[in-house]
Amino acid sequence: MPRTKAKPEPVAAILTEAAPVPPTTPAPAVLRKVSLAGFAVQTPASKSTKSYPLLPDPEGQVAELVTAILDHSAQAEALEGALELEKSELIAIAKPFYFAHHAGQHVLASSIEARTADGRVVRVGFSNSYRGVSD
Repeated sequence: MPRTKAKPEPVAAILTEAAPVPPTTPAPAVLRKVSLAGFAVQTPASKSTKSYPLLPDPEGQVAELVTAILDHSAQAEALEGALELEKSELIAIAKPFYFAHHAGQHVLASSIEARTADGRVVRVGFSNSYRGVSD
């Protein structure tokens, strides 16, 4: 007797033979707020800032030094700001001269010098000049 392959039953037939499943509605998604505050280390209000011992100053010498330090620090910051402003002004004046002086030249100096009336020198460097190109 020749063997024949058994035909699979249709899918619809399999579904109808199974016991009917009662319809279920999916549970609504509920978003819950989770507080992570319990993980943080709670510190008492008195311990929230560090407490340092105070240097005794019976004669007022420490107060004078602290005042001088704070005043000089403020002056130093003002001087640093003025110095940066003056440097940027000098660069703005020197840049057109630098490019005009080196126009058409193959060898460029990396800096130019500016002199005071009494002979002191400040060098203005141009690190972003054009680089040589190989042929």
